[in-house]
Amino acid sequence: MFLSKQRINDTIYIYEQSSHRDKDTGKVVTKRKICGKLDENNNFIPSKGRNLEKLPAEILEITKITKEFRVVKAKKRKKKRLMVKILFVCHGNICRSPMAEFIMKELVRRKNLEGEFLISSAATTNDEIGNDTYPNAKDELNCHSIPIECRSARRITPDDYSTWDYIIAMDQENLQDLNYIMKGDPENKIKLLMSFAGENREVSDPWYTRNFCEAFNDIYKGCEALLNKIADEL
Repeated sequence: MFLSKQRINDTIYIYEQSSHRDKDTGKVVTKRKICGKLDENNNFIPSKGRNLEKLPAEILEITKITKEFRVVKAKKRKKKRLMVKILFVCHGNICRSPMAEFIMKELVRRKNLEGEFLISSAATTNDEIGNDTYPNAKDELNCHSIPIECRSARRITPDDYSTWDYIIAMDQENLQDLNYIMKGDPENKIKLLMSFAGENREVSDPWYTRNFCEAFNDIYKGCEALLNKIADEL
């Protein structure tokens, strides 16, 4: 038995080759059995199911086939991870949902996962379209060293449903509005933020309560729980 190699397209395959003379016909019969192939760095990758210990000695001793290469175990290719897309939603998109957007972006940054997430926010109404984050909400975020940026409130559209993996509402009214706008939730994407923290309650609207500190604490808690859930699945 000896080894042979054959290039097919851009891949070099390594074979065990043996010959014997058929007793009946007297003809020489050649048999070939594939051992594996060489990758672009001349690393030998055994065929599926081949035991490294049972490969021909010539391969293990690095002779005859190429000038120099080493035996490596075939590795499964990792599937490219898809970006996780989160859209936070509230009534006007100037208080709670942008606070959630900026808090989640900072939590993701602290875990060095920026490249894994797309995060934004939107409104269920036209009340504040085009307006930046409410000043009191900005002040609260600044108090906690959460980076913010200029932005414009926008209203969610039915097309957003196919774009985002998570559509996160702040209260029951948001949930009702979202289900109306999207004409249902067939993929179970629409959730209350606080449900991820194990709490069946709303994030109160600080536009009315004026308690931006309480809103921040609730949103931070919900975002942290949501991120932990997603990170465990990555």
